[in-house]
Amino acid sequence: PPPPAPPPAASATKAPPVEPASADEPPPRLAHARWPLPLEFGRVHAAAWLGDRLLLAFQWRTSLYEADGREVASWPTALHPLAWTGDALFARDERDTFLLRADGTPPSKVLPFPAESCDPVAGRLVVRGEGELRAFDASGTLLRRFPLPDGLTPKQAFATPERLLVVVDAPNPRFLAFPWGPGAGQFVEGDLSPGRLDLRLSPDRERMALSGQSGFVWIYDAADLEAPPLRLRRARPEETSLARMFHVPHLVGVRGVLFWGDRLLTWGRGDTESDLLIWTRQGELEAVRSAAEVQALALGAHGMLARISKDQVEVFPAEELLERE
Repeated sequence: PPPPAPPPAASATKAPPVEPASADEPPPRLAHARWPLPLEFGRVHAAAWLGDRLLLAFQWRTSLYEADGREVASWPTALHPLAWTGDALFARDERDTFLLRADGTPPSKVLPFPAESCDPVAGRLVVRGEGELRAFDASGTLLRRFPLPDGLTPKQAFATPERLLVVVDAPNPRFLAFPWGPGAGQFVEGDLSPGRLDLRLSPDRERMALSGQSGFVWIYDAADLEAPPLRLRRARPEETSLARMFHVPHLVGVRGVLFWGDRLLTWGRGDTESDLLIWTRQGELEAVRSAAEVQALALGAHGMLARISKDQVEVFPAEELLERE
């Protein structure tokens, strides 16, 4: 009999080698998505991206979703996001402070009391008390106490990588700035608006946006609080550069502020509907978009914006805000 045929060449049977993905290649972008919200848990008061997953804090529940609307996990408490550090998010409820991760594991308790703010770089948690503030690390260890001068009560506190900012009445609302290292607090020049304030840090940690319910936004240099803050304004050629007070006539109050690269997004309640305003780094109004019924916005490092309204979530690239009417 004839000899058996030789086996085929190895190159004919082996699959071509798979080239490893380059570390420089960006991860695949998330797709557009729109999905309904459950109505039985109340309105959404806060939202935050944990990687490619979206955390929504309802009035009576906190849920973690995939970007396409699939629920990953939920917890029967309303958590308020404080700061995102690495792959974890610090959040608090009315009694405790927790650490949440994007894998959907149950929140781990960090402090047996609610933190007021969190430094997003070092993870320092600040707790407001009677006549003083305390800073803890992520393990719950006390780092430092910040006693206030006699007669001053801390109304709010904001932990930034540079310093701890405390809002006090002296007699008007002002910032009292403490270094994280040894040293006493120093007043920052200028009075603040009365009422609840919100402070946001830009992703590059170079700027801070301070907003108030009365309809103003100030942009501070994070490293130099002595520099006069930029006040957002409508672009009016007849005004000089000195008249830069931000107050949109039809905007009753600022509900939220979000840094978007060099731009800034603000949204608030108007006379008939909400408006989403897009500002340049120089503080000039670039565009106005309708934000009717928007309850929260969340912008991820991947560039996707989650717009949460009363009954649905829409996920889309933030760049589309400039294209939409």
